[in-house]
Amino acid sequence: MKKQLINDKITILCNGVFPTDSRALEEMNKGNFLLCCDGGANHAKKNGYTPDLIIGDMDSLSNPNEFGDRVLKIENQNCNDLSKAIFWAQNNRCKEATILGAAGKRDDHTISNVFLLLDMKIIIRVRMITDFGEFIVLDSRDIKAENSIYSRMFSSYRGQQISIFCTDDSISLTSKGLKYEINDTKSKNLYQLSLNESISDSFSIGVDSNNSKVIVYKAFKTE
Repeated sequence: MKKQLINDKITILCNGVFPTDSRALEEMNKGNFLLCCDGGANHAKKNGYTPDLIIGDMDSLSNPNEFGDRVLKIENQNCNDLSKAIFWAQNNRCKEATILGAAGKRDDHTISNVFLLLDMKIIIRVRMITDFGEFIVLDSRDIKAENSIYSRMFSSYRGQQISIFCTDDSISLTSKGLKYEINDTKSKNLYQLSLNESISDSFSIGVDSNNSKVIVYKAFKTE
């Protein structure tokens, strides 16, 4: 029997490499509703977790019959399984989704999973955690502006590696608290604002549009 959503947060497990980092596994162990993308359910079961729902075209799930009514088959090839999972989550009034297992196995899948987060039809807060860091979406639509700048503060630590990715070259970005400050800059390509560094326990990124999305990558501290 399917578990009902009991809060507005959801964990989405993709069919990439199952997480091994403690920070990613902490999300798996929070007990949130676990929505698996197709073959992600295989990884969940192998590692002792029970999917609450499995969504996708079921081309990589080992035994769909094993999960009964927890399988939701959607054959639409115009979007990948992660997109289907996110849109299911927001259609069911979730407000926040943490995505795991989205990297590894195929580099092209990893890239597409990261940048689909900029889809303007996604209206919930999303972040993607890997074994090496996290991708957080700065969505200016849910941030109040100050002096026409939509700014969000991020927790950090001195020396943390930071990258900013923006696919909209019509907006200007600013920062506070980074080694190489961004000053009213328009990103002309994806690598232009990458490979930066935090100089404090927090930093902020701002944009000058209320209809934009930016991905902020924060690398985890290594031992």
